[in-house]
Amino acid sequence: MSTIVSVTDANGGSTTYRVNVTAQSSTSVEQTHESIAAHAEAASENHAPYAFKDRVGNFPPNSYKCNKFVCDTANAAGATVPQNRDPHGNYWPPTAGTWGNPHAKIPGWRVVTDPRAGDIVAQWRGYSDASGHVGIIVDNKLNVISARDGGLSKDPLNVLFPSNYRNGAVKTGPLVFWRYFGVEQ
Repeated sequence: MSTIVSVTDANGGSTTYRVNVTAQSSTSVEQTHESIAAHAEAASENHAPYAFKDRVGNFPPNSYKCNKFVCDTANAAGATVPQNRDPHGNYWPPTAGTWGNPHAKIPGWRVVTDPRAGDIVAQWRGYSDASGHVGIIVDNKLNVISARDGGLSKDPLNVLFPSNYRNGAVKTGPLVFWRYFGVEQ
């Protein structure tokens, strides 16, 4: 079964898209959550191509792909990350800025305050060429795997998302943690 849903982006705009909906048991959702972290670790160990210079799907070379990595990894683990769609039929995952907006609506996902392995962490950032940064927490020490300029990297949360990013030269929002709870019918 599929349904039409709407996602609110970081600027308050709304995008409509189609998503396949399946109910999942709490055990299945927990297994999916654990699988998200495992898939992120595997992608990092296998040097999956998410560097700035790489082409990944419809993401061209010389573009940021942290949101694409999060979407691909979560979907491969069995979670549902909805795709945005424009009137021309182009699809793309929620932006880092959407993940970094605690008021965004992403079906199947909820903002949480107790981050753990398998959660998504994001921060809106006032870049001129991107909307923020997003990654996946992979262990209980809060290490995060994310797509950076040189490819995937594993970093401590406080290194990847410092409290004073670039010495305050770039405006940032709060850290936002998302957990997959499954899409209900």
